[in-house]
Amino acid sequence: MRVVPSFAQMSAIAPTGGLLSSRALPANLHRLSLRHMAVDARHQVWIRGQYEGDLLDNSPVLARLDGDQGLVSVELEAPVSAALNKYAGSVAISNDGISLAVSSSKSGVLGRIDTVTGKTLDMAFGTGTCGVQARRDGFISSSEIGRFAQASHQRVWGNHIARA
Repeated sequence: MRVVPSFAQMSAIAPTGGLLSSRALPANLHRLSLRHMAVDARHQVWIRGQYEGDLLDNSPVLARLDGDQGLVSVELEAPVSAALNKYAGSVAISNDGISLAVSSSKSGVLGRIDTVTGKTLDMAFGTGTCGVQARRDGFISSSEIGRFAQASHQRVWGNHIARA
């Protein structure tokens, strides 16, 4: 039996908890692993990915779930796309729901994107940057080499930051 990569939406309402929809990825994206998700102010679901195929393949690492079209690849501006290097580690939506932060520990980039226009707002670089979460004044990020926000620690942070 061959496993076909897909994206499934499930109902969170008990007792059904059933499948709402399922969409298979196109054959050219079978090496794309979709992971973390964030929901913006317009209730669009943004999903980051990691492409494990040929580096020369033209493969997206960010997708958006569209109710009518299903999973839609997000075409990033060239500088952000190149900086991510086929690997997005985390995504987070700003508190106002308008900007999306996407990071890559492989290249140490944190890019901020306008969720309405798709335009790059800014990019920042820092070795091993991966975790990202919204905060009052924008975003907070962490790195695999001990940085959390502006402080350094004798710890190794992953790509998961959650509000407590």
